[in-house]
Amino acid sequence: MTTIIILLASILAGYLLRDRQIKLPSGAAVSCIVWTLLFLFGISIGSNRSIVAEFDRFGLTAVVLAALTTVGSAAAALLLTKLTRRRDHER
Repeated sequence: MTTIIILLASILAGYLLRDRQIKLPSGAAVSCIVWTLLFLFGISIGSNRSIVAEFDRFGLTAVVLAALTTVGSAAAALLLTKLTRRRDHER
């Protein structure tokens, strides 16, 4: 629940600050932050004995969900790219 509250608060902050010029971190800094968060998340999962004990049960499901999520995200990105290019050519 905390994650959802943080996400909603950040969306609200972005909405309220949308007309201001805000200096955001570069793409490289954001990538570094994301990789660090993923690493820390992995440490959290690896240190949880109950999750590690159930890896064999959840493993295939996790792989399938990850693959479907990746394919769906790539398809959505491709569709969005085609739609925005088409709209740019119409101008």
